[in-house]
Amino acid sequence: MKLTEIEIKNFRGIGHAKVSLENFTTLIGANNIGKSTILKAINILLDTSNPTPDDWPFRRANTEEMVISGTFSNIESWESSKPAISPLVMNGKLKIRVRVKWNDEINSIDTPLYEAFYESVQIEDFSDKITTVRTVPYIFAIIEELDVNSATLFKAAIPHIKSIIMERHPEKITRTVGWSSDNINFKISKIVFNKHCRMFCIYLHVLKLKMT
Repeated sequence: MKLTEIEIKNFRGIGHAKVSLENFTTLIGANNIGKSTILKAINILLDTSNPTPDDWPFRRANTEEMVISGTFSNIESWESSKPAISPLVMNGKLKIRVRVKWNDEINSIDTPLYEAFYESVQIEDFSDKITTVRTVPYIFAIIEELDVNSATLFKAAIPHIKSIIMERHPEKITRTVGWSSDNINFKISKIVFNKHCRMFCIYLHVLKLKMT
């Protein structure tokens, strides 16, 4: 996959910037214009690490929200097949962001929140606990049909059970498109982003060093 766009709001000295990235991207500008800040924002997003108080705009409290978002395109099949990635891909693109606010009580930034822009699917009364779904008649009928009679078997069969529900009971399905942190495992997806980050960020750092 390729990072094709980065958008930065209220990060260090940048109020707002949106940068389109091609296969070959060069950052050109005078010293202290924000080149290193863009690189730092990209690194945070791709490494799924957390911003620090030093990244807050001018290190002064305010009510604005810091947001770093990125759009990935050209997603390869081996990447989109990963369980942590596949549900988040929409129209061939993956969009993720990290956002954080200032917490006056601790006089520092709050816990950052990572989110993805995707279509989330909610199934009425569904649970990952077999004892709970046994009390839901339409789900209980499916697990009985599949002869799922233990918590271990139920956990393994969840994807299959959900696919049956979506096919037989569309009235039980609610689909929502938007930013969400629900059911997102960035510790797993970080493996994919890290591979991209090492190649992309190191390359940009080399370009920056050559220009200074």
